[in-house]
Amino acid sequence: MRPLTRFLFAQENAIPEYDAALCEYIFAANGLLRRAQRPGLEAMIPAAPPTRLLKIVEPCFRLNAPRVPMQLVQMMLNQARRQCIERGEFVEVLFYCCWDDVQGWTLHTPPQAQGVTWVYATDTSANSAYVKALVEVHSHHWMEPRFSPDDDRDEVGFRIYGVLGRIFERPELKMRVSVYGDWWEIPASAAFDLPTEVFERYGK
Repeated sequence: MRPLTRFLFAQENAIPEYDAALCEYIFAANGLLRRAQRPGLEAMIPAAPPTRLLKIVEPCFRLNAPRVPMQLVQMMLNQARRQCIERGEFVEVLFYCCWDDVQGWTLHTPPQAQGVTWVYATDTSANSAYVKALVEVHSHHWMEPRFSPDDDRDEVGFRIYGVLGRIFERPELKMRVSVYGDWWEIPASAAFDLPTEVFERYGK
């Protein structure tokens, strides 16, 4: 028996043959389409989401580990400041927080290439902290903590990402969780125990 309504994803060049009693919804790269057929007529046209047929599902975030300890956050802040001072110029610094059921949280400052407005890890091998990290944070020295278009291009893993900004005057930490390039902002305090001098930047 054919279903009344069918839902499809346009993952191949050819869409499957029509097989619904009423209509089909097709999720494609150019949006949502609705298809129907009857003797003498067929159509596939842009469609609004079928909210009457769907349930509400709330976004969620759960860290299945203790929050990152505040001493590690303080270490990130101290290292970000120290590198700028020692080099005599503003540079971004990259950090990885890795979780292990035995060792707990460990902080890594990986081999990296750095600039005033960019930073990236130079070791992305299979056993590197780049691969193992649950949390990735980079610093913004004097700039406020915001995710840039370059961050959107680069931060496409399944992990938590953060920006530590204004490190010399009023340190602020902004966080988001990525599911392979789709992001959802979360409070920094949901993932970190924050030192008193580090403020949470959330929703602005």
